[in-house]
Amino acid sequence: MDSTRLPPRLSRRTAAFSLIEFLILLAILGLIAGVVAVSGRRILAGQDEKAALTSVRQSVWEGATAAASRGVDTVLVRTATGLAVREVGSTTDLRTFALPASVTTNLPAASGASGTVVLRFTPPGRVDLATLQALPSPLTLTVNGHTYKLQVSIIGEVKATS
Repeated sequence: MDSTRLPPRLSRRTAAFSLIEFLILLAILGLIAGVVAVSGRRILAGQDEKAALTSVRQSVWEGATAAASRGVDTVLVRTATGLAVREVGSTTDLRTFALPASVTTNLPAASGASGTVVLRFTPPGRVDLATLQALPSPLTLTVNGHTYKLQVSIIGEVKATS
């Protein structure tokens, strides 16, 4: 008999997982997947908030910048899907900003196919005072149950407080 060979029973045991070890591994992987799924939802909710705030800030800033760089009046329009920057008298969007479906705001609702003018910008990139004063007070943006108060400055800056 060869003394270097292990008995068949012992060699099979070390070569594979037992059913108990396999079930424990599956339980651990299930727990990890559950924790990741819950954390991922929180992260995605936070990203919706950031995206909505960024869209509003960028749309106002873009309107002021377009008025300054083009030397013409521009408007920020509320559309069915978000916000758009246009030259006055034009129906062509210079830039559009989509708002996530989970966002609600007290900006004037879009009316008609062309939308509703929210703000007007004049060269050299200032917000028209009449449209600024016509904004709801306070201007709010609600995302996933979290409400932000927005304040728009005469130069097109948007500050958000929760």
